[in-house]
Amino acid sequence: MPGGIRKRSVACLIACATGLAAQNASRLAPCPDEIERLKDQVRQQQEQIDALRKRLDAQQTLLEGLHPTPAVTPPPVLVLPDSAPVQAPLSLQIGGATITPTGFIDLSQVWRTRTVTSGLPTNFAAIPFNNTALGHRPQTLSSAASTRLGVQVNTRVLGFDVLGVVETDFLGYVPNNVATTTNSYGLRLRLAFADIGKNRWEFLAGQNWSLLTPARRGISPLPESLFLTQDLDPNIQSGLIWSRVPQARLVFHASPNVSIGVSFESSNTYAGGSAGAGTITLPSALAPNYFGQVDNSTGNGNSVPSPNTDWIAKIAFDTKTASRPLHLEVAGVGNRFAFYNPLNARSFSITGGESH
Repeated sequence: MPGGIRKRSVACLIACATGLAAQNASRLAPCPDEIERLKDQVRQQQEQIDALRKRLDAQQTLLEGLHPTPAVTPPPVLVLPDSAPVQAPLSLQIGGATITPTGFIDLSQVWRTRTVTSGLPTNFAAIPFNNTALGHRPQTLSSAASTRLGVQVNTRVLGFDVLGVVETDFLGYVPNNVATTTNSYGLRLRLAFADIGKNRWEFLAGQNWSLLTPARRGISPLPESLFLTQDLDPNIQSGLIWSRVPQARLVFHASPNVSIGVSFESSNTYAGGSAGAGTITLPSALAPNYFGQVDNSTGNGNSVPSPNTDWIAKIAFDTKTASRPLHLEVAGVGNRFAFYNPLNARSFSITGGESH
């Protein structure tokens, strides 16, 4: 084929292809209305998505209110054994019994305007008068004899509450040269008793404060419940009824506010004369002490016959007046006194007592 004809054929083919491409491009290009319609659809879908997201957030908030998420508890801090001091217990545990040491160390400094020869306890019956030398001499006395040592045992046996108490001090035997060098005062027994209680009943046996000793509340075997004033004098208070004596006591706690007790206590046919107190004037035809049948402090008291124990009964009431605790009690004591007159071989006896 000649070269001119070939060039013209190629040019015609190129022109045809260009026309077809332009026609197809005009068909594929979107119109402006179509673009706006697509934008509206996208905008509506976005609004629907936002509305759904808000509903989901509201539902999540409602669910959290109905079922709150538990607060996260921080883990406990591990405390090493050496970080805190270890304190020793105040009581000892042996089996089922609790043993508690009791007592205190006492140093008393006493000043008196008159010299009383009884030492640390004041002898209220032997305060000297002005017509004596000691009645004009003041007294200064230091003593540790009122130091107390004791032990208290608490346990439970067969359903019974068991209490044991022993209490001592150093106001016992006083040697004649006690203040010269060593000040060695003798150990003295104050209390030694056991108390058994169950429900409303309570039984005590041993040496304890007398049932006649006034209490602060109810009828309790423990000394802290007694009305012993706030005096530091070992002889407590002039006019106060008290003694520490061997006894057997039974108490019934009728209610939290009413207690009834009876006690059988060791007696002593006392006729005065102790620590300077006055004595009973006996008939002149008899021996000064009824032939040793009464205790007028000429002996130790144990040699005097006592036919019976003291019979003591008490009822105690506890209430409140103007929001203040009020304790009332009525007690009485009785005994039988007996004598024998060897001059005519006759015996005499009488039963007597008192109440307060």
